[in-house]
This record gives sequence, structure tokens and C-alpha cells, in this order.
Amino acid sequence: MTIGQDGKPRVRAFGNVQPSRPGVGRGATRPRIMPERVPLADVTTTQKEVIVEVEMPGINKKDIRVNASEDSVEVISDHTERKYRRVIDLPPETNIETATSTYKNGILEIVFDKKKQSEPKGKQINLE
Repeated sequence: MTIGQDGKPRVRAFGNVQPSRPGVGRGATRPRIMPERVPLADVTTTQKEVIVEVEMPGINKKDIRVNASEDSVEVISDHTERKYRRVIDLPPETNIETATSTYKNGILEIVFDKKKQSEPKGKQINLE
């Protein structure tokens, strides 16, 4: 949950229940229960790093798999009683080659360095 600029709370989806489509008759659907839980996740950006924190309580770290691609990171847990799965979008400046992760007290933290910003190339030309 975050507080918006208008001061009202904004609650994100949580759990394994996907929202239903509103409507009457054929267009309406019931909420679907997914086999995996969708954990809460936060992406924080600092000057040098992109930090992804995922809440995954009640599992062992050996049951966690993390797969990163250029634009997202996928977190999966195949624990027998608690299955988690979430795909988290990453900012474009994320360098996935530098990823490190830790799991402690039910929180998975994945840290990426930011890509080096190349300075605009140019040359000063002296007037004669």
C-alpha cells in the first residue's frame, strides 16, 4: 500500500485471486483463484542500484528460483505448501549481469547495479 499525491491510500493486488470482469450475463466472470500466490514486491531505485524486495514468508531459500531478463525479473517458489510466482518489471537502466540476492526473514532482496551512463560524445572546436 502506498499513499498517493491526493493523500488517499492505493492498495495493490495481493494474493492468488485474480479480479473478475464487471458486467452482467455473458461478459461477467467470477474471480479466478490461481495455484500460486502473488507476493508483494517493491522496486526501489538509488543513484547506483535497483533494489527489488519480495515478501515470501514461510519457505526455505533452496525452494526459490530467480530468473532475470533485460526488462523483468521472475521469482518462483515451488514449496509444497506455499507456491509463489511473480514477474516484476525492471527499469531500463538495470544491469542484470550484476545481480546479487539474499533471503532473510521471509524477504527476498535482489540488488542490481545500474548501467553506466555514457557521457555524450563531443569535442570542443577552437576558433582560429
